[in-house]
Amino acid sequence: GSRAQGSKSRLGNQRTARLETTKAMSEFTIRTRKFKSNPLLGRKQFVLDIIHPSMANVSKKDLAEKLKSMYKVHDVQCIQLFGFKTAFGGGRSSGFGLSYESLDKM
Repeated sequence: GSRAQGSKSRLGNQRTARLETTKAMSEFTIRTRKFKSNPLLGRKQFVLDIIHPSMANVSKKDLAEKLKSMYKVHDVQCIQLFGFKTAFGGGRSSGFGLSYESLDKM
């Protein structure tokens, strides 16, 4: 009976380890620089520096979601992200972003 219990606890440990890795994979830090408000075009433009040591690169969808909460944008579609380059050795990327006031300004 003790052998079966040992295998159950081992499986449980594997499951928790797998959950921790997926949680760690979603961790990244966004820093904006060269932040400029452009009222004529109804947008804010900025250079993004992303630090992501636990993953190869970050999807634009995840970045847009995080930027939406950071800058209180109403809709994720109002955020345009492009020109991303991953630094040699990984763990760090930089790119460009535009955050529009509304969809009709795009």
